[in-house]
Amino acid sequence: MATFLDAGLLGFFLPLFSLLFIFGLIYAILQKTNIFGQSKTVHLVVSFSISMIVLFSGQSLDFITFVTPWFVALIVGLVLFFMAVTFLGVTQEKAWDAVGGHTVIFIIAIIIVLVGLSQVLGPVFSPFQEAEGERTIGKEILRTIFHPRLLGALFILVIAAFAVSSIAKAEKSSK
Repeated sequence: MATFLDAGLLGFFLPLFSLLFIFGLIYAILQKTNIFGQSKTVHLVVSFSISMIVLFSGQSLDFITFVTPWFVALIVGLVLFFMAVTFLGVTQEKAWDAVGGHTVIFIIAIIIVLVGLSQVLGPVFSPFQEAEGERTIGKEILRTIFHPRLLGALFILVIAAFAVSSIAKAEKSSK
């Protein structure tokens, strides 16, 4: 039985939702930074133009539709965490310390973006897929950089660096 709440119907409106999301995000950034001055008309035209370009670019639209739910889940999780912690009477500074600070949230956001890029652009840079046309040095370098083993090794190195930094801080504070 077909209903109005069918998930396939939402997929039909996905380009419209993406257009509105990108338009609102770019407009808010332009209003906050005033890159093009104070004119709201210029901000509207620029944000609408950028959102239309992204709408007609397949890979950027795929990237945004892949990354957006992860960022929404991150924000909803943070809001629920802060609501629960402040309900228990903990201050906002201590709650940020419990989360790990702004740096941890920024690193999680970077990981989400990198996973989204590797998901969307993975077939382009995949070392396992034969390149279309001639093989160039630039394509081979990009394939090497985006190889899953290299990305995994870099991720482990970042975790190790944070672990060493935390251990060094703990040693310094104990003395």
